[in-house]
Amino acid sequence: MKIPALKDKEGRFYYLNCKKVDRHTRSGYNGRDIICPMCDTVGTVYHFSWSSLTCQHCELSINKTAWWTPKKVSHLT
Repeated sequence: MKIPALKDKEGRFYYLNCKKVDRHTRSGYNGRDIICPMCDTVGTVYHFSWSSLTCQHCELSINKTAWWTPKKVSHLT
């Protein structure tokens, strides 16, 4: 699945309702979707104990902090 990227006024790409992966990002029991910043393809990871990851679609090695992940939605009512 491909997610379209948007550009801000400085020309940087971003995704709606997503945040960059950082050292506090956790995957949880069922894994977590991540978005490749080069080809906009979604993949699933089950841990974040890596510093860079090769995208299965575009085959580029990308640093952890360049990947995007959907923001967690709070289901509190």
